[in-house]
Parts: sequence; structure tokens; C-alpha cells
Amino acid sequence: MTKMRASIGKVTELLVVCLGLSPLCHVSAAAQDEYLAKVEEALRAVSNDSLQKAEHLFSQALRISPGDSRNALIYSNIGKIKESQGEFEEAINSYSKAILQYPGTPAFLRPRAVLYLSTAQYQLAISDYKRLAEQDPQNAEYNSAIGYAYTKLSRFAEADDYLNKALAVNPKEYVALLGKTIVLLETGHLNEARTQIDILIGMFPDKAELYSLRSDQEAREGRSELALRDLDKAVELEPQNKNYVLRRAYLHFEAHHYSKALEDFQNSIRLGIPRSAINTEMQKCKDEL
Repeated sequence: MTKMRASIGKVTELLVVCLGLSPLCHVSAAAQDEYLAKVEEALRAVSNDSLQKAEHLFSQALRISPGDSRNALIYSNIGKIKESQGEFEEAINSYSKAILQYPGTPAFLRPRAVLYLSTAQYQLAISDYKRLAEQDPQNAEYNSAIGYAYTKLSRFAEADDYLNKALAVNPKEYVALLGKTIVLLETGHLNEARTQIDILIGMFPDKAELYSLRSDQEAREGRSELALRDLDKAVELEPQNKNYVLRRAYLHFEAHHYSKALEDFQNSIRLGIPRSAINTEMQKCKDEL
């Protein structure tokens, strides 16, 4: 919650500065006073972690002055609130409304790009990050994100170009290093990839996806005990990641660890995996116990 509040705070600073600007639409002085009062009350609610109240007050301000030039900042704040609540598409919609008012503004464009990337909307993420990179061509974050998104689209030559740009600026840029590792894996350079994953785990020991990557390779090579050990670490770091829990369930299932497999299958349902997708395997576990 503290991290999310700080993120909102960056946009809030802009909003406070802009409160004195004139609106684009013509509303009465009384309506303007009410608009400002709602926004200021919403900002206080954000600072107190009363996010539902803040969202309600921001929405009231939008209704009072729907054409106001400052509404972009309100939409961005609503986007941050929606993002903190896991409502990612709603957050994207809010950021998009802010971008419509002020196209290309990094304070609005970057959070939408981040969400596009994290929700696997890779082509849209590339589009947003490229708009950001046009303004800041040497930005390691933007170039590494573009490169990583290209790896997910299996466009490895383009990925390499952007990943190399990022690493030229910051040789320790995590997403770029991860992207380079994925390129090695996907283009069949398995020995190099394994070495790189080990190096990255040494550099970034708290990144669950690295243990997951290494677990995948170990499983393909028939080293199931090592694969399970690495996936245990991934789940330890991200216990709410349903994909890690489900994959560990299948590793246990394949190793005939039916009790552990059943526990992970049940946990994966709690985390959002449809029961119908794993019902056969769960029944098999129960039959074997």
C-alpha cells in the first residue's frame, strides 16, 4: 500500500500544481470551487489510504467539470487506484483517457505501457514504449521493455537490437539481461542460457522468474528434483503466482508425489485456475492416496 501511495503521489504532485490552471470548459465559479474542493478531499483520502473514497470523490469532480484540462491528472490517479486493486483493464482505460487529453506525456504513457507489458499485451506495450523512447532514446528501461516484448512475440532480431541499446546504457538493467537470456533459450543456445541464468540468480536472487526459467530447463532435461527445488523457490518468492503453483503441482504429479500435487492443485484453484482444467489430475491424486 505504501508503494502504491507513493506512485499516486508522483501524479498527485502534478495535480496540486495544476489546480490553479483555468479549465478548458466554461463552468460557474461556484462549480469551480466545488470541483477543487472534491479534488483536494480526494487527495487527502489518498494520503490516508482511503482509496474507494478517493475514487468516488475524483469521479464527482469529473462530473462537475467534465471538460476540464486538469481531468487528465484525475484520470491518472484513478488509474493508479484501479491498478492497486488489480483492476488492470479499468486502470488502462483511465490512463488512456488521460493520454487522450495530453498525448505523449510520460507521466500518463509510462504506467499504461507497464500495464500492457505485465498483462501480455505486447504489441500495445511496444507502441507505448516506443513513443516514450522517441522522447528519451537512451532510456534503458524503455529500450529493455521494447526488447523484452519482442522476445515474447518471437521477434528475436528486433529484440536483440533494443536489448543491446539498453545494456549499452546500463549493463545491469535486469529486464534487458532477462530478455537476452530468453533469446538464448528460444534460439537454442542452451548452454549459454543456463550459464546466464545462474549468473542472473547470483545478481538478482529475489527474482522468482529466474528460478522458474531454470526449473523449466531442468524439467526438460529430466532433472526433476532440481526443477522442483527451483520452483519451490519461485513459489516462496511469489506465493500468489498461480502459474508457479500449478506448474509445481504437475511436477509433483509426474513424480508421483500425489499428496503434494493435490495440495498445489487445490491452491491453484484458490488462486484462480478453473477446477475443470485440472479435475482429472486431482481425481487421480485422490485415487492414489
